[in-house]
Amino acid sequence: YDVIVIGGGPIGAVAAREAAKAGARTLLVERRKEVKGPIACTGLVSPRTIPTLGASSESILREIRAVEGHAPVGSTLLLRADQVKGVVIDRISLEAELLAAAESAGVELLLGTEGRVEKGGVATLISDQGEERANGKVIIGADGPRSGIAAKFGLSSSAPPLLTIQVEIEATPKEKDKVDIYFGRELAPGFFAWAVPAEPDRVRAGLAVPAGTNPQPLIERFLSSHFPSSDVLSRVSGLIPSRPVSRSVADRLILVGDAAGQVKPLTGGGLYTGGLCATIAGRVAAGASLSGRTDMAGLMEYEAEWRAAIGSEIRFGLASRDALTPLDDEGINTVFLALDDPELLRFIAKTGDIDRPSLLISALIHRPWLWERVLPIIGIMDEQRRARTGLEPLG
Repeated sequence: YDVIVIGGGPIGAVAAREAAKAGARTLLVERRKEVKGPIACTGLVSPRTIPTLGASSESILREIRAVEGHAPVGSTLLLRADQVKGVVIDRISLEAELLAAAESAGVELLLGTEGRVEKGGVATLISDQGEERANGKVIIGADGPRSGIAAKFGLSSSAPPLLTIQVEIEATPKEKDKVDIYFGRELAPGFFAWAVPAEPDRVRAGLAVPAGTNPQPLIERFLSSHFPSSDVLSRVSGLIPSRPVSRSVADRLILVGDAAGQVKPLTGGGLYTGGLCATIAGRVAAGASLSGRTDMAGLMEYEAEWRAAIGSEIRFGLASRDALTPLDDEGINTVFLALDDPELLRFIAKTGDIDRPSLLISALIHRPWLWERVLPIIGIMDEQRRARTGLEPLG
């Protein structure tokens, strides 16, 4: 094969499709025998994610125009926009569509097969029928946040992943186009909890926490507090990469998606960022395999392109997360109070972009009349940062 893709989730399917479209003989290997749930994914993405993945609107369950944040003391902030800010998708439907599109592009798909990769482009394919070997000029590792391929090549991120747990419950959302986000160290220390409306009378409720924290008692507390009478229909746990890998290529190898840590640091979402990177990965892998430049130097084009595409937003997200994480419940409550201004909330609702949060800061720079509302928040975060680290004040 010219290209072998290990991992048949949405990102692997896109990478394989793009490689085949570029003329490469492509094999896509997926461990699951069939695409079915539950899957550790909220399904909340930006509207641009769907065309970025090359998918139709068939998997969209509902449109989201509002998000309500909940502080530890119970106060709330509502951001409501006139335009659609997000969509909730049926992840299974999306995956099935992307796999079908990959096959239509000429990709050979192997389901129910585990792919183990050796250096030199050799993949051992393990299924119920036994083992066989396949040679690939370029291997694309799209095997998720606990990537065996990244570990094999010494490319794994040293930063521990976030732990997630999500349940689907039988409940009727109060507002069909609103997502709820909950903050607090007793609920989801270091991250947040969520409630996302999905299918009719279905809500996806979950949370994420740093490694070393047990999410199980936290999700039970969350459900008992906010959905005490709702039946749990499914439960799934997962991992979110906390930082990108330092390098995503090696000789004859490319990492993409969660395997490369290509996720948004502030939300943990990876379909948009991974979709962008998968398109680049497929094209570069095909070009390298067909030209014979499959060593690391020949694949560095991918490294440069994906970092140019999403690197600045990832850096902004990491810096923002590092500033927000030290906040204790009192600090979170104080931030909520500082944000509780109608003009500021309207500005955030209109300007905010879940894929490009840095645009909010860029827009704010040109609105000095809002600075006096925002500057106290920076002071709060700096005060708590210093309290936890013993550092000097900023500035």
